[in-house]
Amino acid sequence: MIRSSLRTGLAAAALVVGLTGSMAAKAQDSVPDVIPPKAELDIPAIQESKPGWGWAAVGQMIMDFYNVPPLYGAEDWQCSLADFLTGVQACEAPKLSSEQATLKLIQGYSPFAYKFFGEDPVVMRYQQHKVLSPIDAIHEIRFERPFVAIVQPPKTGEGDKGAKDVVLVIGYEGTPSDLRLIVNDPRPYPMGANPYTDVGAQQLDVNGEYSVGYNDFVQQMKWTDTISWIKPQ
Repeated sequence: MIRSSLRTGLAAAALVVGLTGSMAAKAQDSVPDVIPPKAELDIPAIQESKPGWGWAAVGQMIMDFYNVPPLYGAEDWQCSLADFLTGVQACEAPKLSSEQATLKLIQGYSPFAYKFFGEDPVVMRYQQHKVLSPIDAIHEIRFERPFVAIVQPPKTGEGDKGAKDVVLVIGYEGTPSDLRLIVNDPRPYPMGANPYTDVGAQQLDVNGEYSVGYNDFVQQMKWTDTISWIKPQ
């Protein structure tokens, strides 16, 4: 019954996204006086289920962290997100860039999912930025908000097109002057061609969690854009 109803619901998904729009937050947080040397959100690293599905894995991590329900159950999280974006039950990637797909998930998946299960819609707020400063990156984690970084890692082989991708920053270590970011990158890199370890990052989890220097993340991983302030309204 749920799968049957879902086909109609997914067909309206684009309308939900369009009506949601950019929910950029207006209020300002109070910056804490004391910054602890380390903070990390409880967001396990998750690999993409198919090559090029980093947007789906990042979307899964965000939605799972905020307890937004998957349409098909926990074992099919990424298919749930793909079908929301395409409007059909095919578990196929949308014709969108990783950044566009991730943004549309943040904009529209949460209210759609809650409404689908007969609950009051919950909208995610968010803001879009270029690269966050070290203190702003710390600030996001201190207020328990993971943020999406759009990166363009070095190519790892002949088949690598070097396109932009999305990763989720879930923590930090150090101070603004010697900051390291804790990053969940859904992409499985081949042995001997991991751009994180190539710049001296520490791999914290086999599924793609790294502690990487802020400057290395900006310069070597080519961090250019950010989706931050992500949190349910």
